[in-house]
Amino acid sequence: MKKTLQDVLAVWLGMMCLSVAGEAGQAGVPGLTRREDPVVVRGADLAPLAGRPTQALRLLSVRQGQLVPVPFQIDKFDTGRRPILKCVRKRENRPWQVNPALALHPDLEADDELVLLAGDLGPRANPKQLPTRFAIEIAATDTNTGASAYTYLLELGTNAAFASEDYISYDPEHRMVQSRELSHGCCDPKHPAVLDYLSIGDSSNLISRLHTRLRVSTFFGCINMNRDENDIEARVLSYTDGPVRILLCQDSRVPSVFWMQSAWVERLIVSYPTRIEVPTHIKIPFRPGLLLSGARAEMVLGFNAAASNLVVQHPAVNAPIPLSIGAPVVERGVDLSVYPKCWIWGPSSGLMVMFREDPRFTKTRLSRTFVCRPASDGSATERRNPAVEMQMTGIENIQPGEYDFPLVLSGRRNLRPGGEIELEQIDTAPLRISATLIHRDTDSFAKP
Repeated sequence: MKKTLQDVLAVWLGMMCLSVAGEAGQAGVPGLTRREDPVVVRGADLAPLAGRPTQALRLLSVRQGQLVPVPFQIDKFDTGRRPILKCVRKRENRPWQVNPALALHPDLEADDELVLLAGDLGPRANPKQLPTRFAIEIAATDTNTGASAYTYLLELGTNAAFASEDYISYDPEHRMVQSRELSHGCCDPKHPAVLDYLSIGDSSNLISRLHTRLRVSTFFGCINMNRDENDIEARVLSYTDGPVRILLCQDSRVPSVFWMQSAWVERLIVSYPTRIEVPTHIKIPFRPGLLLSGARAEMVLGFNAAASNLVVQHPAVNAPIPLSIGAPVVERGVDLSVYPKCWIWGPSSGLMVMFREDPRFTKTRLSRTFVCRPASDGSATERRNPAVEMQMTGIENIQPGEYDFPLVLSGRRNLRPGGEIELEQIDTAPLRISATLIHRDTDSFAKP
């Protein structure tokens, strides 16, 4: 009798240890504190569930010892890595429809992307907690601290409950992407490619426009041509709406001007609750018989009067620069390969503006400047609505070719100076992601 009681106690203690380990994760390893990082897993890394209906898949994380659904989405891509977005239309001002191509891709495929936020991962689960025979354990590890967090992808059936949270949404009628932290839009129907709305938290719109200017000189400066975002013809072709990210597919072109091609350029704008990835594409083709003596490209962010209580902080400038009408012009020569970003701080929020140069510029002589100045083109509109411009980059002597200027805007409410590392490390120290097949009847944890 005594031996039997000891055996029962041993089994009970073993089960308790497994339960505690499932809640606390690996001993001695702190929990993951990063919340805003996007976690993206390719379908090729989820091979054990390949070919299963995506509508039957669910993502579960440990909360208070229990596995519960968390927000995620599976975005479809074809074999050429082109997105298959949910809503499409044939042309501007036509009604949106469900993309018929989705019916051809109902199952999980190698080129698909599973997307969630790092804040929705949790402690490591006890495999015996799994409601199905097996699952794919997705782990995210902070390479700076070694902290890890986990979530579990399973096939539970089309009737299984989804998480109720919806972190981000898109309003196609008003061209607005909205989240609790960061909202933006291209509200001008005449210029649907132009970013002209940006707010942080509950603030009003802070910007007047994101300017992309191009000046080309030919025949030793005898002929000059200027193009900017107003010259771009654009259409929003398709979109996928949340709950974790918004994908917007645009095509755009510059009307043909004897030296410039007019081919359509398709681009994908990706938005998360605290992050906007805005690609900018410029094409300068070569034409025989035309002497191109110089080209200059600028990227300028224009702020309106609502931004007068904000300040700009840049590593190349010692003191913060107030964004106020009548403030003195501040100009600095900056090596953007060393300082590719700046911060805009408000009383209760912060915004990071990060821009990356096209690597092909390494063969081009560059003149980089960082400028804050009052914006004025002499128009009545500018006099009524004064603004401030922040020139992020000015690039001289661009040679014929195609160039990309990736721009990232990242921010949220309740962010103070010193807390920016949380958003910066998404790019500087990305999480290490792994996916491992685990079985419910295993006696120990699978190794990530």
